[in-house]
Amino acid sequence: SDDNPFSESLFKTIKYDLSCPHRFDSIDHARRWTEEFMTRYALEHRHSGLGRHTPASVFLGTAVEEHRRRQDRLDRIHARHPQRFQRRPLAPPLPRPTGINITHLSQTG
Repeated sequence: SDDNPFSESLFKTIKYDLSCPHRFDSIDHARRWTEEFMTRYALEHRHSGLGRHTPASVFLGTAVEEHRRRQDRLDRIHARHPQRFQRRPLAPPLPRPTGINITHLSQTG
């Protein structure tokens, strides 16, 4: 399945989350923990694959402005201390659209 890398990545993130209990006391406990985790994951967790942005900021479009601010700051630091850099530092790029079966979808259009 094409969605397996997404599922496996999320599973690993959950598994290694320090707040993940070794066992859940009940199905309600599991549901509460999962809801709290997914909220934190979407709103607070900065993903390396998303240019250190949160999923929510990418989805809502606020990552574009944040990316611009990051690059402006890097440009100011570079201008003040060019000797510290071999080349102009760049903010991590914004993510490109992705999804399950995206290759198939892009080939039909």
